[in-house]
Amino acid sequence: MRGLPGIVVDVAAPEELLATSISAVAIGTTQAQGYTLERIAGEKMRAFLSSLPACRRKFKRPGKAVRAKDLYDLARIYHAYPLLHKSFWDTVGREFRVACRSRYIDCLGLDSFTERWNITEKTYHADLTIPEDIDIVEARSVLETVVGFMHAAAVIPFEHPLPG
Repeated sequence: MRGLPGIVVDVAAPEELLATSISAVAIGTTQAQGYTLERIAGEKMRAFLSSLPACRRKFKRPGKAVRAKDLYDLARIYHAYPLLHKSFWDTVGREFRVACRSRYIDCLGLDSFTERWNITEKTYHADLTIPEDIDIVEARSVLETVVGFMHAAAVIPFEHPLPG
């Protein structure tokens, strides 16, 4: 067929999806399956953890940039769905845990997210793709709130050892 828009597929690793992970997304006059906002929030948290030193040591990966923009994105999601939307955040917690299990990511609590926080702060300030409407102090406050909620809901802590 001619005239179809291009699509990019990023296949990084097998992952487990829940019934709440995907939904129909309207694209013009057609529909496709896409991640739900709950899965996106869980993936943002997982991706941020995967960029921190503990995870890089676990996988014996060289250093790479901390994914500070994921904290901004999480704060934006939180602005749209504060904790009074408990069922939303319950689902985010399940999505976060399963996303981490698929990639063998551990989360021991807030300490996992704040490892070498000074580097996260510097990266956040230096990232020109992060708008100025949410500063690092607010982003951390949201992170602490969400992680506290997940701890109280017994979503975290967890560890997922590497196979073999």
